[in-house]
Amino acid sequence: LDYTFMGNQHTRAADNPILVVSDNKSQSIGAWQVYRKGAIDWVGREVARWISALGYGKIRITLKSDGEAAIKALKDLIAEHRDAPTTPVETPARESKSNGAMESRIKSWQAQFRTMLMDVQQSLQTKIGLGNPLISWLVGWAATSLNKYKMDACGRTAFQRITGGTHRRPLAKFAE
Repeated sequence: LDYTFMGNQHTRAADNPILVVSDNKSQSIGAWQVYRKGAIDWVGREVARWISALGYGKIRITLKSDGEAAIKALKDLIAEHRDAPTTPVETPARESKSNGAMESRIKSWQAQFRTMLMDVQQSLQTKIGLGNPLISWLVGWAATSLNKYKMDACGRTAFQRITGGTHRRPLAKFAE
């Protein structure tokens, strides 16, 4: 788990945290616009649901993050919402090299988010502010689209690694 931030001329990046969660086994990504850092009940429930959807509902897992107090509190809350044991692990705070896979997945998510945002802005021929409710949907959809359509070096998607099946449905553009 880690936070990333979005900002523009109207919104300070620090005021707009995005929680990005990644599963090392399937390389699946989940993302939520959380509005503030820390232990937020709905975020804890959503992440616990996401973990369960990956097939880890009744399995002991490890939640890895940096040692930041806000994310440690969130990990404790996620553990409360799970039925199976959850072990917290902390890497040194502000040491991105100690969690390189997560940093790489965040960059991948950020690139997908920016691409999709630019596309929807071009389609609607208007700028969309970060406070627009559409942004919350786009945050999660950018992660979902990576999970279902981005192939790895072996030619498989995260969705295929989780379910064993393919996702062959045609994809509508975001906000179509």
